Amino acid sequence: MPKKTVTFREDLIIRVVKKHSLIIEFLVKEKTKMEKVKNMFAEELGVDKSHLCFIYKDRFIAHDDTVKTLGLQHRDEITVLSLEQVEPGVYDLVGLD
Repeated sequence: MPKKTVTFREDLIIRVVKKHSLIIEFLVKEKTKMEKVKNMFAEELGVDKSHLCFIYKDRFIAHDDTVKTLGLQHRDEITVLSLEQVEPGVYDLVGLD
């Protein structure tokens, strides 16, 4: 099987960072929807993606955002925070430990 050559015009690696303890790198294309990345990250952690918040450059990442619409570059980092319920109807964002 021939080895695939990665060209950074088409493919790039993005890093999804769980506070202080985990970095998962994903090989993605410009048109890759962030929903796919979110699903893979949540599955890797064994958590429900609805309890995670993905942030890039102080902006919340929507499911339909893409690598291109976010302007992600090779090895850019996305921060992941956890949504935790403080009291009924009130949630707080906290770093994942």
